[in-house]
Amino acid sequence: MTEAAYNRLVIKNREHKVFNSDWEIYYSIDFADTLLPEIPLYRGRGLWTFDGAELFDGLQKTARRVLDIDGSGTLINLIAYTYPKDVKASVRKQFVQAGESEVCIFAEVAQDDSIELSFTLGKRFKDYLKNLAAEGIEAPSPADVESQTYPTTIADFKAVFGNHLVHEDLMRFVLETIGVNIQEKENIEIKIQSIKLQTSERVGYIKKEGNDETERKIIFNFEVLHSSFEGFTFSVYKNRDKIYEENHLQPIIISSNPESKPIEDDESYYEPGVYQIIWDCSQEDVFETERNQKLTFLLQIKSSKENEYKATKSLSIRELVENAEINNYLYIIAPEKQEKDKDSYIKIYGDEIINRQKQFLSKIPKKVYDKLSKKGKLILNLPVILTKLNFLHGALCQIHWLEGTGESIQFPYEFFISEKRVENIDKKNLEAYFNHVQYLSVENLGYTPSNPDGLNLFLFNESIPSVKRSLDLFNYNLSNRTNNGEIGDYENLATRLDEEVVTKENYFQSFSIGSAFGDTDDIGTALGRYSQRCYFVGVLWKNESLDRWILSIEQVGSRFFDDFSFNDRYLFGLRSQDLGYWDNNIEKPSLPRKHPFRGGILLQNSDFLDLKKILNPEPNKGKKLIITDNACRDFAVYSEIKRIADEFIKKDILIL
Repeated sequence: MTEAAYNRLVIKNREHKVFNSDWEIYYSIDFADTLLPEIPLYRGRGLWTFDGAELFDGLQKTARRVLDIDGSGTLINLIAYTYPKDVKASVRKQFVQAGESEVCIFAEVAQDDSIELSFTLGKRFKDYLKNLAAEGIEAPSPADVESQTYPTTIADFKAVFGNHLVHEDLMRFVLETIGVNIQEKENIEIKIQSIKLQTSERVGYIKKEGNDETERKIIFNFEVLHSSFEGFTFSVYKNRDKIYEENHLQPIIISSNPESKPIEDDESYYEPGVYQIIWDCSQEDVFETERNQKLTFLLQIKSSKENEYKATKSLSIRELVENAEINNYLYIIAPEKQEKDKDSYIKIYGDEIINRQKQFLSKIPKKVYDKLSKKGKLILNLPVILTKLNFLHGALCQIHWLEGTGESIQFPYEFFISEKRVENIDKKNLEAYFNHVQYLSVENLGYTPSNPDGLNLFLFNESIPSVKRSLDLFNYNLSNRTNNGEIGDYENLATRLDEEVVTKENYFQSFSIGSAFGDTDDIGTALGRYSQRCYFVGVLWKNESLDRWILSIEQVGSRFFDDFSFNDRYLFGLRSQDLGYWDNNIEKPSLPRKHPFRGGILLQNSDFLDLKKILNPEPNKGKKLIITDNACRDFAVYSEIKRIADEFIKKDILIL
């Protein structure tokens, strides 16, 4: 390139003019924000590219292809930077630290059109290289990759990508550059996870003599482990007769993995992940036969390479019926329940929720109802829609919010971990947490950012304000302590939520659970994202030789909590949170979608607030109340505390 063109790139790629750019360590995005602040960002699935050298000028939109090299179902993110050699980023790149699931790619361009490539690897990519070597596959060591540069030219670099940039191509480029030849998988790997029959009485219907008013749905869960696919055909055979078929459905995504979702603007392409097909066979004569007859479920996957792959599984009708889910009611814990009352539960049936919705609608004047928006009318129907979808906890929360008593709802602890995606999440969170914990707090150790994993070492997560107040109380009590003894009490928390407003010295962590994109199941519709709050019980004792206090943790109490509210409108100027695309059809309800290409009405948090303004206007506005001053009122959802006493928790914490 000409000297003038090169100098233009140097000026464009200068570090930030105001902020100090000489950091001891940069995380991947911090590096670009600090040293390449004016550089355009190209962002795709698993891909961030800061193209200061303009190597990707003229990119065109293309179908997003990804490459999951370690078969984990989650991508290794690629963070690429291109810039001229004579800028500060070239000198400071040695201080970049890649995240665990990242690879940082540096392309430094010289005036003679040569490029020097270098890499900083995250833990997962390092483990991938080590595993290849352990399997006898030729691969460089992570240290060798990070210690050398790889020469190429602008022309050769551009020839690899053309005018397209996707995760798969860039990952292949990285592997080929460092000398790794990956084995192509010839087939898509398909795993049929489960086939189950869900039956329930049709709530809200009147049984007529001789009619079968039972809903029957066969739920087919499958997982695509590798590669991608464009569509599928789902067929069911009874003996040799085909009794059901759907072609190229868009599947319902039930994986909590955010990578497992269709590409935006391209409904025909799907990434590896867990999917679900629901066949409503209520009106079919599937079960009017011998119970030992076999049903064969055939799944035909069409790959993005125009190949087709099949997976089959057979079950007898008897097996399906015997394993049927029957669930048209739920349990909540009675508000007056005491610790000793082990069976103080209230059973709520689906038809009760529907009746409550009808009563609520009857209180709204017709003139007011007729003027409601489509979204407002849809919100009023959500309790019925969710009930008929068998999401009873979500339905109960919706009608409870509309009725507006504001009273908290306590669900059994087991509900919060009842879906497969959160199975044993309470123990998994704590086990991972206590694998690192060594010290009481950042405050005690005098922590500095030089160790990016250092925050994992501390028991109290001070980034949460309520936990920080708990730590302050702990330290205050410790300063006045002279004797060894027990510490921590979660007995009172087991039955009453309002006890949590009182600061407890043993509240140390809160884990966030659930996908930011939303989860299409009963927990997701009831809670969205929710938290697991953790409390310890242990013994404080003085180690005389160290002249330090030691906290020996004996048990941990865990409870779940969530606010059922919609209060995010105009937060920092951002748009309100999307809650999915819904059909307002109470006769044949369908699950919400996350993308608009299949139609539906988009609901957002702000739509619920708009309905609240109509049904429960603020008194100082001088408007007449439509129903009651309690309509559309937020409330808390929580569980009782469960004691977890696994061996991994029993640990001594050093208080410095």
